[in-house]
Amino acid sequence: MNRPAPETPPTPAEAALAQVLQAEREAREAVAECRRRAETIVDAGRARARRIQARSEERIAALHVRADRTVGRTVAALAAEAQSLATPLVLDDGQRARLDRAIANLAAEVTGGAP
Repeated sequence: MNRPAPETPPTPAEAALAQVLQAEREAREAVAECRRRAETIVDAGRARARRIQARSEERIAALHVRADRTVGRTVAALAAEAQSLATPLVLDDGQRARLDRAIANLAAEVTGGAP
C-alpha cells in the first residue's frame, strides 16, 4: 500500500516566497480597504457639496425675491413722486404771501439787508 510521503519542511526559499505572497495578499486587501474608505469619504464630500450648493441656491433665490420687492417699491415711489412733480403747484393767497415773506427774509439774510 502506498503511504503518503511525509511532509517535508519548506526550504528557506519556499518559506520566503510564501511570506512574500502572504504580504502581497495583505497589501492588496489593505489597498482595497483604503479604496473603499476613500470612496466613502468622496461620496460624503460630494453629498456635502450638493447640500451646500442647494442651500446657496435657496439663499440666492431669497435675495432675488427681496431685491425684486425693494426695486418694485422704489420704482413705485419714484413714479408717484414723478407724478406729483409733474402736476403744477397751485398756491392759495396765504401760501403765496408766506412764500413771498420767506423769499424776502432769505434775500435779506444773504445780502445783509433788511427784510
